Amino acid sequence: MNKRFVIFLILCLSLLFSACGTDDNSATGGNIPSDAPPSTKIDTSVLVNEANQASNHLGFQALQRLEGNEEDNIFVSPISIWLSVSMAYNGAGRETKDEMTKALQLRNIDLQILNKHNASMMEQLNNHDDVELNILNSIWLRPKFTFLENFEQQVTESYNPELGPLTTKEPMNEWVREKTNGKITDLIEKVDEDHVAFLLNATYFNGDWKYPFDENNTEDDSFNIDESSSTEVPYMSLDEELPYWETDEFQAVALPYGEEGNIQMEIFLPNESIELQEFVNKLTLEDWQNWRESMQETVGSLKMPKFSLEYKSELKNFFQALGMEKAFDKHEADFTNMIDPAQLRGNLYISKIMHKTFLQVDEKGTEAAGATSVEMKEESAIVSPAPFQMEVNRPFLLTISDNETDTILFMGMIHEPTSID
Repeated sequence: MNKRFVIFLILCLSLLFSACGTDDNSATGGNIPSDAPPSTKIDTSVLVNEANQASNHLGFQALQRLEGNEEDNIFVSPISIWLSVSMAYNGAGRETKDEMTKALQLRNIDLQILNKHNASMMEQLNNHDDVELNILNSIWLRPKFTFLENFEQQVTESYNPELGPLTTKEPMNEWVREKTNGKITDLIEKVDEDHVAFLLNATYFNGDWKYPFDENNTEDDSFNIDESSSTEVPYMSLDEELPYWETDEFQAVALPYGEEGNIQMEIFLPNESIELQEFVNKLTLEDWQNWRESMQETVGSLKMPKFSLEYKSELKNFFQALGMEKAFDKHEADFTNMIDPAQLRGNLYISKIMHKTFLQVDEKGTEAAGATSVEMKEESAIVSPAPFQMEVNRPFLLTISDNETDTILFMGMIHEPTSID
């Protein structure tokens, strides 16, 4: 079977630090010490669930607060945002770290546990036999700078990055493009003299639906954008036994990928009287978890759009609204746990966090990609399983999640399922 699917990219955490160090600092380029001592064994299973919940919760907050694209669609990769900001978190100190701890909901999880959780999660996500899923990281550092030993050891042990010298934007953009199958391009807009380092993450997922749609059954029909407008879109049709759940307010169905079906897309369709934004604003992580657990294998008919989209958002305002303010303040940011301040002429701070995603849904499966760039600069009720009928002909919520780790890979609000020209 042709594997084709979700390019779950992601996270391109581009940590740009300022560059203006003293000239007599010689470069190691962030080389990893080969004699780094092994870390203490910790049972990560104890807190993996709590950290996963924090990651997923961050995704719901993003979906509720970010603005849509031209079609009013929002599509994000929570795991990409989570991992990129988690790497930056390793370099934060004092009040900056306190604010990031609050924003990431890490009050009960210390840094060592967080890093071990992320390492364990990436290892699990990379270990699917029926689909291809690769999570990759890279670090690009100005040759005349060095990371602090503790920061370098923590990040390299937990995130296993490839290493490269920071020169121009082209090598980094090419790395992201290659790791995301060409779906995320030009993530890094420019490299200035005051940029010190970039930390990138890319996640690639390729697979097919467990129950593919028949292309011969795809037909155009109306999609109701709102009460007064509609558009023609191609609809795919499937008659199958699928995980399904409904209440007085919505219908929900899960579409598994691969033979084992451990990764799946969930579609939540609010009733016609409920606007999607209203539905999502009231939605909690606990709701999402309960609804997934309530789904029962049910025979039914599903009709849903075939579509693709691109999404791009600046996340600085989003994180500031969560209370992470000092990290963006050129005077008060504290990232002294990342690079020795003596190597810098000014103070390190996060100047921008960019997030880009791509999604394509068709008869064979799904292709999705996401990238996150963090720039750091220097200062200058149970329903019986009766047959169901579900027609996704109005705005809907979708998530793509991994059942084994309970991790949301992608999620979005689809108001208008058009296709990229």
